[in-house]
Amino acid sequence: MYSFVARTAPRSVHSHVLVGMSTFNIADFGEQISLNVHNNWGILKSLIDLCMRHEDGKYIFIKDPMKTSLRFYRVVGEVEPVEKEEVVVEENNNDDE
Repeated sequence: MYSFVARTAPRSVHSHVLVGMSTFNIADFGEQISLNVHNNWGILKSLIDLCMRHEDGKYIFIKDPMKTSLRFYRVVGEVEPVEKEEVVVEENNNDDE
């Protein structure tokens, strides 16, 4: 399900109104955006492997919406970069798998 929201006044950042809602069948939506389920498990495994290489603690993954990379930060008082690691998420559209 997704919703459409608009500001009630152009300059107000706090006041919004729900314009509409729509629902999708998950399988149909995945097909529409060319989702490859097998590729998702590989991405998840890569993220888990990255986490397992570091000591216990609090970490944050941040995705830049304009890029295909994730940034990985360790939280120690303040958020600080961990060895400037970036995980590049690439689509694999091979239907051979």
